[in-house]
Amino acid sequence: MSFEGRYYSVKNASLMPPPTRGHIPLYIGGSADKALEWVAQHGDGYFSEEMQCDRYKPKLRALGKDPEMAHVRIPGLFLAVAHDPEQAMEELAPHYHYVNNAYGAWANEDRAFGCETATLKSMTMEQFKAGGIVQILTPGEAIDRFKAMQARMPIEHIMMAMPAGLAPAKFVKYPEVFAREVTPAFR
Repeated sequence: MSFEGRYYSVKNASLMPPPTRGHIPLYIGGSADKALEWVAQHGDGYFSEEMQCDRYKPKLRALGKDPEMAHVRIPGLFLAVAHDPEQAMEELAPHYHYVNNAYGAWANEDRAFGCETATLKSMTMEQFKAGGIVQILTPGEAIDRFKAMQARMPIEHIMMAMPAGLAPAKFVKYPEVFAREVTPAFR
């Protein structure tokens, strides 16, 4: 690839090692209308929480693209799969609460610039636990929920994010349950 620009030039550049499938997909996140428009126009896929995905479809349609051919990945920042959701909530809530409040502080900056789609806000632990932000699902609930999500939007990938401050050795049991008991339902 070569490029001649106003500030720099690149001659015969290449990416090494080359991508194994020939194309590196560009997944872009965002929740403001302008961001969604940009994703629909320039991205290979959308990376966002489930609550934002329904707003992505109209942006694709407006560009003449088929929303059913879209590629969507869900980061699952507040998602875990466990056999005992109550026990998991006690273990995970303090860590997810920290993440929520950090994102809530950043969202305040977005709101200051007029982005009203920022949904997280700082709150007490009691408000956080009662607010339903953390989704701790049994394997059966996870399968049902993810199938329902796929019926609405072409979701191809769901992640479980390990919350800040939690030792990996304490978290690993949750993705193990996900991999062993949920993933096979989607193969």
